[in-house]
Amino acid sequence: MKTLVNVVFALIATSALAFAQGMAPTGESGAKPTDESLRELLETTHAKRLLEAAPGQIDSLMTTTMKNLLQGRTLSAQQQQTVDAMRAKVATLTAEQLSWEVMEPMYLKIYRDSFSQSEIEGMLAFYKSPAGQAVVEKLPLLQQNMMSYMQQRMAVLLPQIQQMAKETAAEIKAQNDDAGQKKTG
Repeated sequence: MKTLVNVVFALIATSALAFAQGMAPTGESGAKPTDESLRELLETTHAKRLLEAAPGQIDSLMTTTMKNLLQGRTLSAQQQQTVDAMRAKVATLTAEQLSWEVMEPMYLKIYRDSFSQSEIEGMLAFYKSPAGQAVVEKLPLLQQNMMSYMQQRMAVLLPQIQQMAKETAAEIKAQNDDAGQKKTG
């Protein structure tokens, strides 16, 4: 479960970075942006580079999560091969599904549906400025720091959630047992 939460967070965080420019509500008035201006914005904000980093980040996250789940236990050679095979499959799947060729049309649609041409032009002006390029260059570090912090928070949060789930399951079981006794009694 922890692995799934971490992988989902990594995917969300990676995608969020590409869209971290403060998306406007859908249906914003004004001319729809051109594909040319959208591609220029995506290039200026290094969206492709950020996306291409996702598979490596997910693999790293999986490795860390597995170490945490194992809590110092050593895997047999066969178990390690099984884990390595799963990591390879996930890496292949992630690389395929998060490739630029697959994702670029989605990026274009989301940006087109969210921003007007004048807003894209404004973002281009900002992201081409020194301050804008500083934001673009520091987003991966921001993402890394955020993911590290979120992993720490999830390490505290998940055991509490698991305990609540156990308590709720026990409560439901007790309620079912009580209901069964009332029917037979």
